[in-house]
Amino acid sequence: MKTLTNGCIILDDLKFNLEHSKLCDELKITSDIESNIVKELIVEAKKIASPKALLKKCNIEKKLNDSTILGNEQFFSKVIRVNLSNELIAFPYIITAGTELQKWCESKEDKFVNKISEHINQSILIRVHLELQKFIENKFNTGSLARVNPGSTIDWDMKELKKIFNILGDPKELIGVSLNDNFFMTPSKAYSGIYFHNETNYKNCLMCPGTDCPLREVPYDKNYYAENYQNFIGM
Repeated sequence: MKTLTNGCIILDDLKFNLEHSKLCDELKITSDIESNIVKELIVEAKKIASPKALLKKCNIEKKLNDSTILGNEQFFSKVIRVNLSNELIAFPYIITAGTELQKWCESKEDKFVNKISEHINQSILIRVHLELQKFIENKFNTGSLARVNPGSTIDWDMKELKKIFNILGDPKELIGVSLNDNFFMTPSKAYSGIYFHNETNYKNCLMCPGTDCPLREVPYDKNYYAENYQNFIGM
């Protein structure tokens, strides 16, 4: 862990565990030959993986009707506004499985091996994402956390990723994550959003219709946004 002069924190020692049998189940692998390939790739990935996270504890500066200001950036989302109604702080973050793993995946020309490598890369990202949440909960004694993510939160546009990057300084220089003009992050195995204290078991997934997200925690509820956020009027 490294704390920067601007208050940002870099985590470059995130831990993860890869279970061979679980990965084989996820990939629906049954043959011994393919199972051994998975085992070999896990060994390779563990040697080179260097996942990193960048985060900052931010005071919530102002709450408007449909937006919230924190870290000197105004985020337009009623979902954020409602969830932060009773909060004083929040934690913008970016986390990546690392440029090293992306280059490793790209080096695998065989389609089957590449598929497994990409799955391992994604699996590492999921595991270190959970470690990041635990770190924030323990470091800042926040209690239970939930997160909101641009694009997967129904009324929070992907374009607002740029504001998280602004708060966190220079993510490309600090942890190797960049944002292009279409608001896609590189490396592709990266997540960004805002963590906040929450005791109501809020989940982004309730409002996300996507069918192939590896982070899905609960089923999509098409009525959830209308029932809980759409008609909110802030003070």
